[in-house]
Amino acid sequence: MTKRLRFQAAARIESDEVKGTASTFPPSFLPPTQRSDANIGAEQFHAESVSAGFLYDLPLGIVARLTAAHVERAPDATELFYKGPHDSTATFEIGNPNLTIEGANTFEIGFKRAKGDFRFDASVYHTDFKNFIYKRFTGAKCDSDFASCGTGTELDQIVYSQQDATFYGAELLTEYDIARIWRGVWD
Repeated sequence: MTKRLRFQAAARIESDEVKGTASTFPPSFLPPTQRSDANIGAEQFHAESVSAGFLYDLPLGIVARLTAAHVERAPDATELFYKGPHDSTATFEIGNPNLTIEGANTFEIGFKRAKGDFRFDASVYHTDFKNFIYKRFTGAKCDSDFASCGTGTELDQIVYSQQDATFYGAELLTEYDIARIWRGVWD
């Protein structure tokens, strides 16, 4: 490369083993006439991620960047095995032991100025997900236990699910030094 143009790359391989108790639910996710089956589950996941990018120094301390990344993420224990209320989100969450690794391909273009009184970081990105993990609302209401689902009134029932998705957007961060105060700076 040159003094102004740099290349950077990274790779990560991880192995996750997640253990828990998985329950079997009817397709409606409403209480069955008999108890749901519970099985001890252990899932082993191997996720691989790679990224590469170019940095180019522009005038005024601005750095332009172009990056591409493939990132994989294993589902966590909550997404796989949880069955119960989550008070902070007012939901009754049901895990899905059939979830697989989530993968994402991202392309990003950005500009950053990290020095001086005025600093910024601006970028636009496009991400294509394969098997994106999300909370799917079923339309049922629950109270504090699964037996109340369908007749409850307090919590929205959600089921962890997967589907392909596309995210795109822009991000902007700015900072400006207004004045020095004692040993610091008012931004």
